[in-house]
Amino acid sequence: MISSSLKFGVIGMFLISAAPALAGLGDHIDLSNTTVPAPPTPTEGRSLVGTSRSASSSIGSLYRIRETQVNGNTIREYVSPSGVVFAISWNGITTPDLGPLLGSYFPEFDAAAAGQRRLKGRHPVAVQTSNVIVLKGGKMRNRFGRAYVPSLMPAGLTIEDIAE
Repeated sequence: MISSSLKFGVIGMFLISAAPALAGLGDHIDLSNTTVPAPPTPTEGRSLVGTSRSASSSIGSLYRIRETQVNGNTIREYVSPSGVVFAISWNGITTPDLGPLLGSYFPEFDAAAAGQRRLKGRHPVAVQTSNVIVLKGGKMRNRFGRAYVPSLMPAGLTIEDIAE
């Protein structure tokens, strides 16, 4: 007879392996095998339901968005034509683990965030270093944020152009 902890461990491994791979800021994504779905019609809307599902869309020739649903959160990766992730954004029920999303920029963010004075209550957090900018906030079950590397953004594009 298999113990219940072993059963849950095996089930957990399958759930983890089923989650889509997300790229961190500055990582390269192979765009040759991604598909670009047709934009939704006004009556159709855009619905990505499930524990993990991925979609990709193209915005002109400046960048592509790879959108992934993971555990109630929508994570968008903004990818330059050369395949570099220059920005990410998220919204959902929790703040995702920023370590993998920020990639090599996480230690810099973490050090800068630790040095900031925390305000009591619900206040948005803005952390800006010489290389990365992270903005996050929200309230219970409605968390949102974005992070970007200004030096990696395509020429002629500003963060306001991709803000949601």
